[in-house]
Amino acid sequence: MKKNIERFIQLRTERAELEGLLKAVDGEIKELSVEMINLMDSSGISQLTAENGEKLSLVKTRYTQVNDFMSFQNWCESNGSQDLLKLTFDRKMTNELCFGLADAGQSLPDGVEVGVSSSLRVYRGSTRSGKTLSEVLDES
Repeated sequence: MKKNIERFIQLRTERAELEGLLKAVDGEIKELSVEMINLMDSSGISQLTAENGEKLSLVKTRYTQVNDFMSFQNWCESNGSQDLLKLTFDRKMTNELCFGLADAGQSLPDGVEVGVSSSLRVYRGSTRSGKTLSEVLDES
């Protein structure tokens, strides 16, 4: 029993140390992702190929955000879109409505904003085309 207790304590200590390392790595990955996203976005590059053949792809995702639910609720009721206000409001239908309005250059519902989030995706062994990191750096 004593041996099990000691091993248990040792493993918990090791896990805590590894979690600390993982947290630091995650922080660095996040910082580098922001830098890469900004570089790729400002350079108009959507894909890069690393020297090892892995592909980095800039992915942009649109989303809606209801900042003022009462204004949005009033807008829905005034415009016959009460189906967006079920017991819990329907994010998918709200996205479709708002993206359609934004794409058509029309006003968004009161209390709603449309945003874009950017992220990097890594593809291993992909056949996607893209400039290599060296090519991008040579151009700048």
